[in-house]
Amino acid sequence: MPRERAVSEIIGYVVVFSLVLLSISVVSFTGLGILEESRDNEQAANAERAFDVVADNMASVYEQNSPSRATEIDLGESELFYADPIRIRVTVDDGVVPRTHEYTARPVELQISDQTSLVYEGGAVFRQQANGGLMIRDPPFLLSEQRVHFPIIHTVSDGSESSSGTTVLLRGKSTRREVLADTQREYEEVTIEITSPRYEIWERYFVEERGLDCTTADQTVSCTIDDPETVFVTHQRIELSIIR
Repeated sequence: MPRERAVSEIIGYVVVFSLVLLSISVVSFTGLGILEESRDNEQAANAERAFDVVADNMASVYEQNSPSRATEIDLGESELFYADPIRIRVTVDDGVVPRTHEYTARPVELQISDQTSLVYEGGAVFRQQANGGLMIRDPPFLLSEQRVHFPIIHTVSDGSESSSGTTVLLRGKSTRREVLADTQREYEEVTIEITSPRYEIWERYFVEERGLDCTTADQTVSCTIDDPETVFVTHQRIELSIIR
């Protein structure tokens, strides 16, 4: 009888010890997952704050005529680089001679993780994820059926720089400003086209936020405004550089 009790106690001890180990493993695994998720969320929040400052500084260049602005970005495990070029095209038609202004711009992208990145493009900031994307900062456009105020934010870069694991400066320098169309003339039609991997997000902005009629094809969103009362289209060229 004592022997059976001893065996029973040993088995009970082993079972309890196994349950304790299992509980520790589950708690450790769950805790690690929570910590990693918290870290990723904090990185994403910091990145969004940094790109909000980038957008503010670029606005100082194209709205306040600052010659240049630089934003300090602590990359950590993120990577900053120039994304594939996009095209911005505006056609203003006064009923006599339509005039088209077309520019190839270079967005700047911050890759936060395999699933998430931020993009500054055309004065707007986008968050891209594996399941889609959204515009988290609107561009500086004033658009309606009566009014067209469209500054073309034309960011360019000569190189293919990228940087990660350090602190860098993202610098934007004004290299050209010009007025392309204004209210000194009457215009029958203004057409805005943006060709970009983020064209669907642009379309949502133009349609849902600005109430425009738009079409899409071949990664291009095209919106036409008929008989606008006021038109003001400007072009601001900003040269980007990543300074380590």
